[in-house]
Amino acid sequence: MSNELPENRQPDKEIKPTVIIVTGATGIGKSKIIYELPTNSHVEIVNFDSRQVYQNFNIGTAMPSQQELKKFKHHLYGFLDPKERYSAGMFCKSAKQIIPEIIQRENTPILVGGTFFYIKALWDGLIEEPNISTSITEEIAGMSTEQAFKKLDEISGSSEEIKKISKNDDYRIRRALSVRMATGNPISELHKKGGIFKEYNFESYWIDSERPALYDKINTRTASMMESGLINEILNLIEAGFDQSTAAMKSIGYSEFWKICENNDLKPQNWQNKHTEELIEVVSQHSRNYAKRQLTWFRNEKRLKRIDLTRNNFLLSEKLK
Repeated sequence: MSNELPENRQPDKEIKPTVIIVTGATGIGKSKIIYELPTNSHVEIVNFDSRQVYQNFNIGTAMPSQQELKKFKHHLYGFLDPKERYSAGMFCKSAKQIIPEIIQRENTPILVGGTFFYIKALWDGLIEEPNISTSITEEIAGMSTEQAFKKLDEISGSSEEIKKISKNDDYRIRRALSVRMATGNPISELHKKGGIFKEYNFESYWIDSERPALYDKINTRTASMMESGLINEILNLIEAGFDQSTAAMKSIGYSEFWKICENNDLKPQNWQNKHTEELIEVVSQHSRNYAKRQLTWFRNEKRLKRIDLTRNNFLLSEKLK
């Protein structure tokens, strides 16, 4: 029997499971789009916001409400001890396990969040770091930033690598130097592994709106967080034993609280209402700055489809048909 296909007939393309991604700047309204889906939608929600993973940090991170969490099955929300640090590697490990489990239940995974670096890591993999000996680590630790930069310049031969790193970027200098000393090669030659972009049909959207409208939303949301009890939430967390060194306390909305206390020589328990207006202003500003950086990430990622909420009625349910 011939193995050839009949004339004009093409081999069937591999049908890949669909994974939906919904991202956008902070405050843009990602959650609203998700929770407008009918309750009978066969979906499960996977969080990729680096701050909504923490337990009891609800108001300042805009955690979905209990009612919203009950609407669909959710993953990676409010599960991590606030003292623990979360990373792209941790997210990727969890997502790679959760996504096929959701598909096996014949549901569609919807990944929602604003920490887009996590999605890029999931798509393309993470750099496979070389083993760095203790002697190299200790040698670099004993250097100042200036000394480490000079050493990197010397052993890299003033290559393109050194031109891409600021003399003040302590982290990147030390990381690049450790890789150079351990392998003899620039960090750019390290290979990424573990990406899953080709394993699924990713329907990926970034939600946008006109800049003034976005900033108005951010300002309104910040004020709403204060009205909802953000100060009390922070004070309760402090009473539970968390302080400004806690990983989750470095999030926008929380770190500014500590800064205002420090600037005014104020104990958190003695917080006064007159400081709340200042907190609203600075949190709004930092949120707008963060949103601006997010917009740059999204615009530079060609695998994302832009949806302008000010011009389109974007219905996620239509993408699930």
